[in-house]
Amino acid sequence: VIGTRTTVSLNTTINITIPSNITFGSGYRMRIVGSNPAYTSPDNGFNIAIGDCPANTGILPALWLRADVGVTQTGGSVSAWADQSGSDNHHRQDTIARRPGFSSVDANFNPSLTFDGNQWVSDTNGILSTGINYTGAQVFLAHNSTTAPNFARGLYGQYVTFDNGDNGRFMAHGEFSDGTQYFGIIGGNNSWVTLAAGADRMNAYVLNTYQLNGSIHKLWFNGGDSLQANFNYNYFTKRTTTHPWAVGAAPEGGAGTNPYGFRQKGAIPEIIVFREALSQSNQFKIETYLGIKYGSQLLHNYFSSAYNGANAASTTVYNIANYGNNVAGIARDDSYRLYQKQSRSQNSVQYARMVTMGVGSIETSNALNTNTLPNNLYLVWGDDAASVTEVPGPVANTNRLNRVWKLQASGQPAAEAAKPRVQVNFDLTGLSLSGSNLSQYKLIIDRDGDGNFSTGTISEYTLDAASTLTNLIFKNVVWDTDNSGTDHFTLQILQCTFASNAGTIAGVQTICPNTVPAALTSSVAASGQVGVLQYRWQQSTTSATAGFTDIANSNTATYAPGALSQTTWFRRLEGVDCCTAWTHVPA
Repeated sequence: VIGTRTTVSLNTTINITIPSNITFGSGYRMRIVGSNPAYTSPDNGFNIAIGDCPANTGILPALWLRADVGVTQTGGSVSAWADQSGSDNHHRQDTIARRPGFSSVDANFNPSLTFDGNQWVSDTNGILSTGINYTGAQVFLAHNSTTAPNFARGLYGQYVTFDNGDNGRFMAHGEFSDGTQYFGIIGGNNSWVTLAAGADRMNAYVLNTYQLNGSIHKLWFNGGDSLQANFNYNYFTKRTTTHPWAVGAAPEGGAGTNPYGFRQKGAIPEIIVFREALSQSNQFKIETYLGIKYGSQLLHNYFSSAYNGANAASTTVYNIANYGNNVAGIARDDSYRLYQKQSRSQNSVQYARMVTMGVGSIETSNALNTNTLPNNLYLVWGDDAASVTEVPGPVANTNRLNRVWKLQASGQPAAEAAKPRVQVNFDLTGLSLSGSNLSQYKLIIDRDGDGNFSTGTISEYTLDAASTLTNLIFKNVVWDTDNSGTDHFTLQILQCTFASNAGTIAGVQTICPNTVPAALTSSVAASGQVGVLQYRWQQSTTSATAGFTDIANSNTATYAPGALSQTTWFRRLEGVDCCTAWTHVPA
């Protein structure tokens, strides 16, 4: 039962509710059952598709391919990719040599299909229906490229006819080798919209959004860099000529000159296609979902699934102002079908991927992270694009990274004890920082949200023991402890200095051979150092100035020698924990 109504009228409306646990698909029908008098109607006479509406848009897509669900692997390659929209537009590849590969971790710890330029999957019937005038369409394509292709990459569509009589083919590409994106209808008047990339995007996961809305074609790169063009038609229909909708390459060879003319070289983790143009609010929501899931830096603010276009103040989960670079996030939003437990930016520019965060831990893949987040929780961060050099720190004898990150928290419990514990990793590969010892590094967090580490409440976290000088690990970090919604963070580097005063030890003793001397005591402790003071004792049987060797396990301010059979000199060296050297002015 999906709806009931008590009435004596012959004309009435029954409101129905589709159960949330229903299996998506197209084989559903409805009928009416009456109780007084008893009556059962025939079914409605045609199949009803029940599918999943991505990002809480309330609109059923024509195609939704996700590499984290619905992938069939045969012999190590992908033979089928199941449509998650409920429209049954499943894609497959029966030819072994043309099957794409599969990576379980490549797309920001998420799976993706990998294409080498000669591989594709396709839906023989295509995603358009015969006899329908389509006035709009929208495509969301998350992808990357490992090498610059000679041709486009992405989606290759069906033959269509326009209302002005032109014939063409619906297509949506990523970048060509010159970095230009293409979208539109090829054939007839060659109705393409193009957008130059303007930056090196190799090996970066990016999000291309394409829209047809009547005679208007639009392109967006990562939610921005938009371009619009107008053409002389208002709708298109599917032609009767059979042509598959393909992902990865055009099976019949693009323009006919190359058997794999339009080809993907890289990875595709997710594709969503609608047979209508979406509102800006729905577009922003899908871009937020894909941007957080795949670490793609959006050029607009990030919104929760509750966003409707008029409630931005309460649904903005990350404001990109001043900190819109290398954005990434961990989040759970069930209405989005989003559960990203660990993340880092997938930008390919140098030092873009410095920061990785994971709830509880950071595992090989998102799926292997078994820690949990409450629904509607977002922790999203980005940086100010400052240099990764050192500047004076907030307290004496410290430096900090010039680059600062902002973290915006939404949906966390108010009580600090209930907030999730997060692991934060800093990848310092390629950096030349002054800290040569792990004890010099701390994670510092400005809690009042102004980005000033010299004022307000500053939290410090020390390194986990598993850290290395190229991979700093901070565990059990708690964000937004003051519930202000915003933290700023960076690395602090302690500047080590040796003790300016070596101190003194007890004086000369005269003893008999093979006698144990009194313990060597500290008369005055060393002082003036920056860092934790350390000691090391040495001994010599040569002289008071030469022949000294280290004494094992002698790391205290005092030392108790064993029995001595000859004249022996002792001295105490001073050091600090953040430097590997020792002072050359012994006590």
